[in-house]
Amino acid sequence: MTYTFRFILPEEKEFMADIAVPSSYSFFDLHHTVQEFFKYDKGQMASFIITDDQWNKLQEIAMVDFEKEDGESPMKAFKLSDLFKKKGQRMLYVFDFFSERAFFVQLLDIQEDKTISKGSLLKLEGKIPDQIKIDLDFPEVEEDEDDFNDFDDYGEDDF
Repeated sequence: MTYTFRFILPEEKEFMADIAVPSSYSFFDLHHTVQEFFKYDKGQMASFIITDDQWNKLQEIAMVDFEKEDGESPMKAFKLSDLFKKKGQRMLYVFDFFSERAFFVQLLDIQEDKTISKGSLLKLEGKIPDQIKIDLDFPEVEEDEDDFNDFDDYGEDDF
């Protein structure tokens, strides 16, 4: 079988991508495919979060299980077909842990009579979002000169 997933990012209204993958792919395979198509750094952490129809979180499929000594990857353990059975199912793909950004992903189509051997980018609209969004907008702080005058009472020996 072939699954077609649609990726959108609410903050980027013009962006949308449809990616087709074999239903036998693991979540790690899907992660790797997305990273490749979007030209992202594959070394960054990521996670899939299975959701209900209202985008409420049901189950997380992390890249690394820090609770296990061997750090086994749940993404490698679960196949897409283990959790996706019908069109319309949803998940989040957290691709930027620093800024807590995630693609909203929906299973758009299941082609039971067609099986592909590797992922395929079917449709891409808009500019691919940056993988990591760094917000350096620090709040303005008004400095009161009196805050620093207390240090005048100390000599070098006090430090």
